Amino acid sequence: MSSEAAGEEVRRLVEIAAARFSKREQILLGLGAAIAFTAFWISGRVFRIPTYTHFSASLLQQPTAITPLLVTAITLGLSVLIASLIAGKVGFDAGLFCGSIGLCALSIRGGPMRFTLQSMTGRELWLMLALEAALLGAIVFGGWLLQCALHHNGWLHDDSHRHVVSEIHESIDQRLLSLATNVVVMGVVMCLLATSDRKAQVIMAVGISSFAGTAVSYFLVPTRPSPWFWSAPLIVGAIGYLMQYFGNGAGWEIGEVRGTFAALARPLPIDCGGVTHAAGGPAR
Repeated sequence: MSSEAAGEEVRRLVEIAAARFSKREQILLGLGAAIAFTAFWISGRVFRIPTYTHFSASLLQQPTAITPLLVTAITLGLSVLIASLIAGKVGFDAGLFCGSIGLCALSIRGGPMRFTLQSMTGRELWLMLALEAALLGAIVFGGWLLQCALHHNGWLHDDSHRHVVSEIHESIDQRLLSLATNVVVMGVVMCLLATSDRKAQVIMAVGISSFAGTAVSYFLVPTRPSPWFWSAPLIVGAIGYLMQYFGNGAGWEIGEVRGTFAALARPLPIDCGGVTHAAGGPAR
């Protein structure tokens, strides 16, 4: 390929990328995200999730664990439905993107990891957090299935036209490789950024590392559908919790997360769940 042809191809891809999200589409996404965030904020206040604001934000650590999970699942489903109807023309995952931003409202209402650790009396809390990450993953996956149902009934269109790569790997081994790349890259970046459990720092660390992991994995092994990308933050969080449980590090008794890979366990499951698609989606 000549330099002129190469330059033309680069310009074409730049034009396609720039046209991905018009001003109108950005406004629709912003509106959908605002509605989802408001819905979760109101649900959190009405059902007291968490029970005490700016303290433990673990859903399973609330007085009745079933209620927060059900409220979260129902609110996410409604958010995905409404946001898909508003911003569905932007892309297939627009509804789940907005719903994930809404989950951040519950994260903001809660406090950092230290309050969750100080409220427990045994190492089993790490298993509880790993279970919570899995349950949140199931809830978000349910939101994704809702999108699939909307697409099946003609309410959403496939966004394959937004993919500018020449090849999409859909075999299971390539999908697993893409997920593994995402998890590794995200874990490395998390170790650099999540140096404390402060809420703002943790959310930013998860968001930046999730974006970086998705961007690298999609560049190296592009695949579909989106769960192979947005599941990485929850997987990284679960790995961090299990490493704390099976490791011999101390400090959790006084609310500190210690160890070589302590950064992976500093975000709460709701922190990972809230940023999971919000950061991973745009990278694609």
